[in-house]
Amino acid sequence: MYMEIVKFNEFVIKLLEAKFEQSFIQSDLSPRHYSFSSQDFDFSFPVGLRDVESENSLRDKITRWLNRSSEEIKVNGHYLFDSTGNMYLP
Repeated sequence: MYMEIVKFNEFVIKLLEAKFEQSFIQSDLSPRHYSFSSQDFDFSFPVGLRDVESENSLRDKITRWLNRSSEEIKVNGHYLFDSTGNMYLP
């Protein structure tokens, strides 16, 4: 299943808002990543995430990546995830 971009963006924004208790917007279109920003955080995820089996698998994957990197995620940071869930600080 290849999730429609609008639905994907809305889904990721809701997930980030629930996790960080802040409003997020889709930002900074890139051919390789989708980026989402709030007042305190910027996250970029690979476009390949749109090719998912289900919304549950997408939620589980992003949640797992964020939880695994939670010690490194700090306010006012930009975090870039690759297709395997490794996080980089650009």
